[in-house]
Amino acid sequence: QQPGENIFNETRDGIGFSFDEKSPDCLLLPYHGVLEFDYIQTKALPDDAEAASDEVRDSLMRLLKPLDLEARLTILESVSWSYTFQLRQLGQFCDMFPAGQERVRALALLFGQVVEQSGLHLECSR
Repeated sequence: QQPGENIFNETRDGIGFSFDEKSPDCLLLPYHGVLEFDYIQTKALPDDAEAASDEVRDSLMRLLKPLDLEARLTILESVSWSYTFQLRQLGQFCDMFPAGQERVRALALLFGQVVEQSGLHLECSR
């Protein structure tokens, strides 16, 4: 399992709150109300995983660029499991999407495929 949180966008009855996965109280759930959240499953890459070359990245970006945002996400979802990426490549793919839900979805698709975990949180927060 990758370090970090897997639960995002937490709400209880439509009101946002922070769910601390590391807290011993995280299993104490409310008795009433609607709890909603997004969950991203992360799996550690093998230690010897190598990132895709810039040529592969360039080919994927050329494939994605003429497509609308939803088609880009669909293609990215189907190919992302076949490649691993450098941190800077993650940023370059995310830059193909405007700020908002499409960018968050692109980030979620590629998050577990990044070989350089150091600094990943900074890339995700930009």
